[in-house]
Amino acid sequence: MTGEKPYDEGVSTGCSSLDRLLNGGFSRREVSQIYGPPASGKTNICLQTSVEVARDGGEAVFVDTEGVSPERFRQIAPDEETARRIRLKEVYDFDEQEQAVADVENVVEAVDLVVVDSATGLYRVEEDASSRRSGDGDDSPLQRLSRQIVHLTSLARRYDVAVVVTNQVYTDPDMEEYRALGGNAMEHWTKTILRLERLDAGRRRAVVEKSQSSAEDRAAEFRITASGVEPPEDDGDDPPGDGAAAENQDAGGERVEPSDEDTSPGAEGEGFGVSGDDENKTNNTSV
Repeated sequence: MTGEKPYDEGVSTGCSSLDRLLNGGFSRREVSQIYGPPASGKTNICLQTSVEVARDGGEAVFVDTEGVSPERFRQIAPDEETARRIRLKEVYDFDEQEQAVADVENVVEAVDLVVVDSATGLYRVEEDASSRRSGDGDDSPLQRLSRQIVHLTSLARRYDVAVVVTNQVYTDPDMEEYRALGGNAMEHWTKTILRLERLDAGRRRAVVEKSQSSAEDRAAEFRITASGVEPPEDDGDDPPGDGAAAENQDAGGERVEPSDEDTSPGAEGEGFGVSGDDENKTNNTSV
């Protein structure tokens, strides 16, 4: 642990156990990577961090490549004013992702957090398609992904914002374990890397694989609940939530699975739109 960054400089995740693990939250002026298997909590952490920024009066950009569930979004950001501070942009292919990442520069001066969830889902699709083409002279999907991460790194440093990207995994047959996509480029350009592990009944573990502000191999547990991401029930800093019995219940008593696997559509439209109720989603920024 270097001790170079004070505890209060990070962008809070809204979960005390994760904030302590990250020495205050996600660091500004760098790109942080979260990777793990499906339903390990990647999207939930990104949503809650965005909501924390909005609740503190800031704004966040959320580039959504996988389809954020509107119901889950309303659970974590139940009030309209908070939701309106999160600029949500849905993209549907790797070309659109590339453009959306480039367009972040048009709004970055007004925000504190940029999220790309996930950076590699559409890259994986593009890589599969590219492998079936030959001799087209185009840059490889990995080169294009690398440029996106480099661009986000530049914006983070120039505008003092935190950037968080999520990453998918693949199984390494030699190591008999899952590994992050994107190879050396993702590992090099992301200065903080969190690996998420699924435990049981909503319990998850985050492990620091790389960090400039926290000791590597440190770990912390957290829970995925109906209201978001919470520390373990025995965590001393925050009061316990409703626990496993309420974990899959929304305010109206209906069962809602708080996982990363819900692919219902999020906000619609061109540019970085305002999030919120589906009927009231409009664009506040043309990019």
